[in-house]
This record gives sequence, C-alpha cells and structure tokens, in this order.
Amino acid sequence: MFRNFPQVFGGRDKTVRARSSVVIRCILSMIAETSTLKACNPGLNILTDASQADMKTIAHGSAQEKLGKLKEEARKQIPPGLYHVDWPTFSKQLMLDNDLLSDHEKSYLMHLLRQVAVSLQNHKTDYSLFQLFTTDDLFSMWANDNIHAYLSFGNSPQARNMMPYAQAHLLREMIATADDVIAHGGRVADLRFGHDVVLITLATLMELDHFNVSLDNLADVAEQWRNYDIFPMACNIQMVFYRPVGGAAGDVLVKVLINEHEAQLPVGQDTAPYCRWADLKHYYENKLELMDKEYEKL
Repeated sequence: MFRNFPQVFGGRDKTVRARSSVVIRCILSMIAETSTLKACNPGLNILTDASQADMKTIAHGSAQEKLGKLKEEARKQIPPGLYHVDWPTFSKQLMLDNDLLSDHEKSYLMHLLRQVAVSLQNHKTDYSLFQLFTTDDLFSMWANDNIHAYLSFGNSPQARNMMPYAQAHLLREMIATADDVIAHGGRVADLRFGHDVVLITLATLMELDHFNVSLDNLADVAEQWRNYDIFPMACNIQMVFYRPVGGAAGDVLVKVLINEHEAQLPVGQDTAPYCRWADLKHYYENKLELMDKEYEKL
C-alpha cells in the first residue's frame, strides 16, 4: 500500500488514523501494519485506537437478531447430501475399534482434524495432515463450508437477499468519513482492522466484482461464489480517492481494491476502475435506504 500510493503516505506531517476491533489478533494486525508504515516513513503521524465504542462499526455489524433468524431459515434449505463426506472410511483409518465413537462423533472428528490440517499451513512446519483425506472429501467439506458462508454473508435469495445489510452501519460510516475528509482534510488515510466475516459481508454489500451474485440453486455456489476469493489471510478492501488538480470536491474520483486487485463497481463501468465518488455514494445511499425498508418488513 505504501509503494502503490506514495502521494498518500510520502512526505512529512501527514496523519493516519487506525482503529481496531478489541480482539487481540486484530489489534496485533493494526500494530504490525502501522509500525511498518512508520518504518517506511518516520514522518507519518499515526493515531491508533481499539475501543468498544467502535465495535458496532468494525466488528458486530447491525440488525443481528432478525438477520440471525433469516440465516437459520436459509440453512434449512440446503439439500440433504448435496456434498457427501466419506467419514466412515476416514474413521476406520484412525481407530482399531470403529465402534469407539458414535456416527456423529466420527463425522465431527473428521471436521475438526480438517481444521487442524488447514491451520497447520499457517505455521513454520513441513508437517501435514492432508494425507488423511481424499481430494473428494476435502472438496466436499470446503463446499459445505462455502455454502454456509454464502447463506450467512452473501446475497443469498434463501435469506431474502438481506444478509449484507449486517454491514449497513459500516458502509454508512465509511461514506461519512470519506465526505468529512474530502471536505475538511485533516488526515490522509483511515484504516480499520476487523474480522473476515465483516469484510466478506461488506464486499457483498458494496457489490464488488461478482460477490453480490444471487443464486437460487445452491449447487451452483461452489462454481460461482468462493469464500477464499474474498477472505484469504490479510484480506482487505481499499477505497482510494483522487482529486483532479485544481478540481472541486464534486470532481473526486474513487476506485476500490479488494485484496490489492482493482474491483468492478456497480456504477461507472465506462471509466472503470475509476468512478465519480458522488455517483458511487448516491448508488450506495439509495441501496441502503431500500434495504432499510425491507428490513423493517421482516
């Protein structure tokens, strides 16, 4: 980010504001990034904070009670056996006495060991547990998780296309912050450090790339909406603003990056990846007003 935007982070006496969820791993991410920015340019003035006051915006989202009920109803629509996992064969290779655990416990053990196998990739070791699983089983377990993510955070018709509304408060805060800085200045960047489930929902709400796709057939989800495209490790969304030399606030352009790649936006296709901030803001504010009304009907 420092290399990509030297006009933003270069020079002296520039202020960057960073806020984090109060969860330790998010605070550590904030400190790692801001200390690296400071190392790249010691002249930056970086303000950091992790406060409960920001948790609704950065972590919790809004409207959780009604949306939680929608999510549970949506999960009931997953066709039984859509992705088969061969847990009986898996358990036999681990236990001499295959009656030691119930069927549910065997299935759950396979799920937990897969989580360990995946997490081992984040550590400095060559040890692996993937040899315990077939390729088909690894795919099926991911596909099942991916469907649950789609129903929980995506634009799923099974949940009345309302799950992205959880981050309405965050998007409104981002719009207000951008307008304030465009009008009054005061800092060159606002950074927020939160959670993957917030980012994946925000990417859907903002209609970045294809992540807002609405799929009636859940068998199509694995092909058209993949969670790992949106939230790899250190996933991020960047909104970058450009003011033409000598231009007014109404001439400000914006582009959006998701995981450092220029994203397609719901407006401004003729000038992509850039669009007028006024147009994008107008689109999002209208969308949020419509979702407010739909939410009231739930």
